[in-house]
Amino acid sequence: MKKDFSKIKFFLITFSILVTLLVLIFISPLFVNLNTLKSSIELELNSAFSTSSSIEGNIVYSLKTGPKINIENIVFRKNNEEGVDGNINQIQISVIPFDIFQKKVNFMNIRITDGSLSVPEEVAKLLTTKNTSGLKKLNIENVSIKIFNKQSEIQIDNNEGTILYKDEQVSDANISGIIGNLNYNLNLDSSKFNFSIPKKNFNVEYLFNKDKNFPSLVQIKSASNLLFPGLKNIYLRSGISANKEKIVLENIKLTSSTYSGVGRIEIELQPRIFVKTDMSFGRTNFTNISSTELASFINFDLFELASQFNGSFNLQFKHIIMDQNYFDDLNLDVNLESGDIVLNNMQFISKDNNLQLSGHIFQENNDKLMFFKTKFRTNQLKKLCIQACKSKAETNQYSMVSQGTLDIKKSKIYVDEFFSNKKYDSTEINTLNLNLNAMLAGNLKQTFSLKNFLSIY
Repeated sequence: MKKDFSKIKFFLITFSILVTLLVLIFISPLFVNLNTLKSSIELELNSAFSTSSSIEGNIVYSLKTGPKINIENIVFRKNNEEGVDGNINQIQISVIPFDIFQKKVNFMNIRITDGSLSVPEEVAKLLTTKNTSGLKKLNIENVSIKIFNKQSEIQIDNNEGTILYKDEQVSDANISGIIGNLNYNLNLDSSKFNFSIPKKNFNVEYLFNKDKNFPSLVQIKSASNLLFPGLKNIYLRSGISANKEKIVLENIKLTSSTYSGVGRIEIELQPRIFVKTDMSFGRTNFTNISSTELASFINFDLFELASQFNGSFNLQFKHIIMDQNYFDDLNLDVNLESGDIVLNNMQFISKDNNLQLSGHIFQENNDKLMFFKTKFRTNQLKKLCIQACKSKAETNQYSMVSQGTLDIKKSKIYVDEFFSNKKYDSTEINTLNLNLNAMLAGNLKQTFSLKNFLSIY
């Protein structure tokens, strides 16, 4: 019995010594002046964020929720236009107490709390695709981030959540925040990526295919209007392949309240985003899109879209439905070039009628202008004129060619040249311009109806 008591006493003493040692190890950094680590930590931050950082506050040791060092008031100053800029109120870094005595900090588990950062697009890509700092877990709480490039920027506020890294890449993420005035959620795991804006019923789901011989899948759902008039209540499903240079969407199937089609989209990422789109739509009901929506899109949204990226759009619409049944099909070939819109060809087609429009749409100071060329041909002028023309048509055959300028902002047309059965002289062109602008009455939506132009015939 005495022998057993001695063993218990020995183990209690040994256990007490071990506990005491562990406590001493964990609390000993409390007696170390951690501000001496500022220089080494600043170097690590500079390397991780491609910036110049300075720690304006103190570095303190904390045992709350595990051994950590709390770094207060970190300021980032960009070295050039491509650097990170801003400030963070507090960074918490999980540490091993022994490392502190060696003046070494391991950036494996970090929490960033309260702050605002301005991050170049290239640095943002690097942080999410190539983590070389050994980071394993990043927690963020109430951090606002502005991501920018030379053409545009996006502000994402009040972000919070967790990002996990594996093999130098993001493996899991669960983040929420605010884009504009809308809440968003982002989730990522080994099988899928999901991004949603609940208030807009907008959702993007990326399903990873681990077999590299086959493309992954992307699904997009949106109840709100997306990019173009009438593109709402959409469901898009497509195969997708991606690398650093390019994203390709193959075998796209798109349905919406107005459009239903198939096609392909190729997005080049370098040196600037370029979107190449080839789509074919069947039986598009353009009566779902009001002329007011079209006028607003051309006056405002089109220029905003053109400023975001360059691109080419080849779109075919078969068996279209319009208020006036003049045409069967529509072919559209448009380029976006550094904020300008080049209308290579917009052609309405039917057996008896053909309307072509080409031009260059751009902003100049406060003006929004379109230099245009247009051709119109019909084999049924008498039928078209029954309810539209001022005068009675004497023949079914009619054709015209004209060119000039449309002042989009003022909704005025200035025709420079006009040919039909003959070339119009300056007096006739002046009269034509007066009649056209009296018909438009400063309202851009009037330009979307052929019937309005027939009314001055």
